[in-house]
Amino acid sequence: MNDTSTIQALVDRNDIIDVAIRYAWALDTRDWDLFGRCVTDEVLFSSPLSADGWIKFKRSDMVKICNGMFPQFTATQHISANHKVAISGDEATCVCGMHATHYVADKEGGSTQRQVGHYEYHLARTAEGWKIDRMTQVITWEEGNQAVFYDAYEKSGFAQVVEEVIARSQ
Repeated sequence: MNDTSTIQALVDRNDIIDVAIRYAWALDTRDWDLFGRCVTDEVLFSSPLSADGWIKFKRSDMVKICNGMFPQFTATQHISANHKVAISGDEATCVCGMHATHYVADKEGGSTQRQVGHYEYHLARTAEGWKIDRMTQVITWEEGNQAVFYDAYEKSGFAQVVEEVIARSQ
């Protein structure tokens, strides 16, 4: 590896990690424009709801789901850490630790729900830079009041959007 390719590899690695961090930051700040800039026009999301294990979302579907769900929380904090990056040409993977806390003030049964695990992102180099085009969220353990998360999920219309996306793809 020469100096130029070494420098480019370091720049790419930094840019890929930045996408993972911006993705988490966008969720917590409800910045849907920033969120949209982290993903390609279509994103494959790992899901047991689909026959092949993947659901293809349009960027607008993802924004619609998040914009419906995240305002249900008083606050959230998504920490993306310990990034492991592998780059192959114009494709890359980034596996990183996930620590997601969801908070609803004065929620009966407790105000906090926490998910811990990791994200597995696949990214593509685009004209606008690196973007997520496939992702898996692996939850290793959860704690707290699960109703904090699942009530927000129910109120968001998430399930309806997923059904529409699956119907569109058949």
